[in-house]
Amino acid sequence: MSRPARHRSPRLLLAAAAVLPLLTLALTPLALAVRSHGPGAHGSIVGGATATEGQYPSAAFVIQAHGKGFEACSGTVVAPSLVLTAGHCAENLQTGVADAARGYEVLTGQVDLATGHGQRSSVIGVIPYPGYERHFDVGDAALLVLAKPVTAPAMPIAKRGHAQLFGAGTVATIAGWGVTSLTSRTPSKRLRYASTVVQPAKWCKRHVRPFYPKWELCTIDSAHFVAGGCFGDSGGPLMVPGSEQGQLVEVGVVAFGTVTCSTRYPGVYTRVDALSGWLRSWIAAYGTPIVSQPALTSLAAPAPASTPVAG
Repeated sequence: MSRPARHRSPRLLLAAAAVLPLLTLALTPLALAVRSHGPGAHGSIVGGATATEGQYPSAAFVIQAHGKGFEACSGTVVAPSLVLTAGHCAENLQTGVADAARGYEVLTGQVDLATGHGQRSSVIGVIPYPGYERHFDVGDAALLVLAKPVTAPAMPIAKRGHAQLFGAGTVATIAGWGVTSLTSRTPSKRLRYASTVVQPAKWCKRHVRPFYPKWELCTIDSAHFVAGGCFGDSGGPLMVPGSEQGQLVEVGVVAFGTVTCSTRYPGVYTRVDALSGWLRSWIAAYGTPIVSQPALTSLAAPAPASTPVAG
């Protein structure tokens, strides 16, 4: 297998005329163009299958106003008010400045964008991982702070010391929205998923240049070479079975792949366990109930005494 160049996974850029259907949660066929910060690819699921209701309840679809259009990424709910996505979905890659929160909306609690079910949330904070090196995609992750908690359950995330969950040969699952082939001009209306296999770091180093094992995982559909990523799934999850039966754990965040969306080349993911300290500090912060300040009327001064005070 030849070695693909290292390319970032661009977001999808939706024409302004296509914005309204998305904001009303009715994703009809749309004209799309890819906005790339340099050549890049990765995204929705090529060769996968459509998810059923409740199959991946933590999945999040992220849209952001940008210029005359909207950009799209994927993500996962990791706390009632936090969505984990890619760092390159959250900051200007030329300047390193975080994107404005007011431009985002996040859709959760649904697999079919055309149904109108689920929740639509505004964003009040954009938090790129502080160690994100945008020129090399190291630490390519960010958190979006939602204005209100959502009912979608939080996705369990890998901790440090959990590397046994995603050793070489582990069958993993990727999920996201977006185009299903390089020639497709419309995103998938439904969440899609596919199986892939975690590869040894030594193999990844041969096929991805540069590759940083401390920060990254790489996978490929080594059984059939028919499933992988394409444009639109930046920030989506790489999931593996956890220690509890039936539980999935997020171990990676979609970072980049090849410009051709070829399923014969590896996809690369930011390791969640490498970010676990940062993630858990924010999850803890937003998992603590906020104590409401008493209304000013309840703090009124006491009534005057009924008898004058002798002077």
